Amino acid sequence: MRPASILGIDPSPAQLDYARKRTDVPGARFAEGHAMELPAADASVDAAVMALVIAFVPDPAKGVAELARVVKPGGLVAAYMWDWPEGFPFHHSHKIIEERGLPAIAPPSWEASRRERLAELWQGAGLAGIESRTITVERTFPDFETLWAITLTGPRVATLAAALAPEVKAEMRQTLKDRLGAEEGRPVTLKATANAVKGRVPA
Repeated sequence: MRPASILGIDPSPAQLDYARKRTDVPGARFAEGHAMELPAADASVDAAVMALVIAFVPDPAKGVAELARVVKPGGLVAAYMWDWPEGFPFHHSHKIIEERGLPAIAPPSWEASRRERLAELWQGAGLAGIESRTITVERTFPDFETLWAITLTGPRVATLAAALAPEVKAEMRQTLKDRLGAEEGRPVTLKATANAVKGRVPA
């Protein structure tokens, strides 16, 4: 069953602009805001979902409390996040960056991505009927070059990569290729895991 309406919140004007250009989400509208101060009234929505965000929220507990605030009694509050760091699809690249002594690019609240921590946050927000699960997925890239190009597009990695000498970047590329056992011109499959949690606002 499709929702009657969807409100998407994001602090980035660029992300909002991209979302507004999509034509496959009928009934959706988008507003600028952040997780710790949602632009919605108390008990005004049936469900609130934080998708791949909670590890980037400076105060995850406050973010979850905000989700609970805007949801009606009996409504759903849910989230999912890559299980940082090993569960993140590109964690091999991040590991190589750290091994070189370069600035770490972990999200500020990466601990909130762990399944047990998510359950604690939902309990702390007073939500009921809490359930959690781990989701494992795979993504296959047509070849290593495609994977490498996508690796460099992440906001944090892109900023770091722009400041690296070409030879350093080339060494990192080869290290990643060797570590993944990637063969020239052959598909590369990465496995990743995410943790999900849900609960309901007490009626």
